[in-house]
Amino acid sequence: MSTAPVSPVSKATVKPIPTVSPYDISELELFTRYTRASYKEEFGVDAPKFNPALTFLHNGKMVTAIKNWFDSDAIASHPTQYGTFLTVSQGLAGTSNATEQIALPPLIGPFIYLSAGLANVVNLPDDAPDYPDYEVEDTDAYENDDGKHLYINKYYLSTIQQAEELQQQIGTSANPVVEYQPTGGPGQLRYVYPADEGRRVWQFIDVLGQVQNVGLLLVQKNAFGVGAPGNWVNDGSGRLIWKMSIPTVDGSALKDTALVPMPLRTLEDTESFLEPSVAGGNPMIANSASLTTK
Repeated sequence: MSTAPVSPVSKATVKPIPTVSPYDISELELFTRYTRASYKEEFGVDAPKFNPALTFLHNGKMVTAIKNWFDSDAIASHPTQYGTFLTVSQGLAGTSNATEQIALPPLIGPFIYLSAGLANVVNLPDDAPDYPDYEVEDTDAYENDDGKHLYINKYYLSTIQQAEELQQQIGTSANPVVEYQPTGGPGQLRYVYPADEGRRVWQFIDVLGQVQNVGLLLVQKNAFGVGAPGNWVNDGSGRLIWKMSIPTVDGSALKDTALVPMPLRTLEDTESFLEPSVAGGNPMIANSASLTTK
């Protein structure tokens, strides 16, 4: 049931720092993400009509902005330019600071700039059909680091059947699926799997020559739900990304669109970006002050 109509308000809110490290970069997000349905449920009014004329610079060209967050204070605080952002692998974002440009790892790429008018609104096409959520089972698999047990991120895992299916879609016959195992000298990291764990950390080299972790590809492909339509495309920088076929308000498919990155808070002194141990993933955040390590 929708709420009584209220004036839509969305302000930057810093989430509590997780007590378990590492954690996903989404923990740094400053705003709530909306669909047309959740926007109406929270504010009691429909989201503004989708406007294909709202554009921003993405990978060197102007594209229609799909935007699922908004900052009510944008125009008041930044009348002409909202701020500078950093685009992160897989479409996440960096700092929301309007003046300071923070040096981040090479994985984190070019700056984008938003007008205050774009930052102040959502720009949402019709919600996609209600595809089932993609759920990943927990695991007791771990990395044996010289006697220390570090749990493996469950999103790195997949079955060999899933791996071979994806490899046939975006891989090459010259580069079959292989199981990833860290290498090194004495005390090296080694993945250990319980007897009832059928998944492994599988990877392969795709048609663009990039090493891909299968589990993370599945997370990306199913981000809008299991079975949501789309296809793998070159993002313009030599990486394959899953581009969902997103309907507009009149039911036709959108072309030349991109999701506007979400602003993130800056890192605390105890936090740092942690590049995953398998290729193709988004950075995690490590926190030396966290109470628990996973």
